[in-house]
Amino acid sequence: MWSIAVLAFVIVADATTVRDREARAAEGLSTIELEASDGVWAAKASIEVGDFVRENHTYSLKKLSPDTSQRVIIDGKFAWGLEGTNEIEYPSKEIRSVSVDLAGTVINLPGEAFADCYEPSTAVGEKSKDGKSYRWRYYYIWVSSVKKLARIKMIGSDGTGGYRVVWTVHSNGKWSREINLSD
Repeated sequence: MWSIAVLAFVIVADATTVRDREARAAEGLSTIELEASDGVWAAKASIEVGDFVRENHTYSLKKLSPDTSQRVIIDGKFAWGLEGTNEIEYPSKEIRSVSVDLAGTVINLPGEAFADCYEPSTAVGEKSKDGKSYRWRYYYIWVSSVKKLARIKMIGSDGTGGYRVVWTVHSNGKWSREINLSD
């Protein structure tokens, strides 16, 4: 049975000093921290986001089907988070790393898990009407000690090119990803 918990959303990890935070902000870096527990296992996910550096990438436009507009291709892959256009559109933010601490085992996802995911949202959650919980619209984390995995959901968009990605990370280090246009 799944126990679902969303416990934390922090733009910069608490372990950093004020000087580290200022230096990271000057470099355009921020970290989204998520935590969850099912009462047996705990999971923490860290998503590092940075400014998109155009010089580090290649670009092209490609028509994916006759009835769609052209799509931006960055480094040979479809760029999630950008709208269809007839001009090259550059993202402003990109994911630099995703790591998950699952019951004490740290798993760093490879670049292929997130390199095509641009414009991750850094919006903050909303407090519930009773004031006892938070509803996070853009990030979720679920953990299951029974299945020995965590799932991290993120939504990204530049406004109209919205997408939803779910990374499933297993305690043995295996991972998978589901990605689609958001509703």
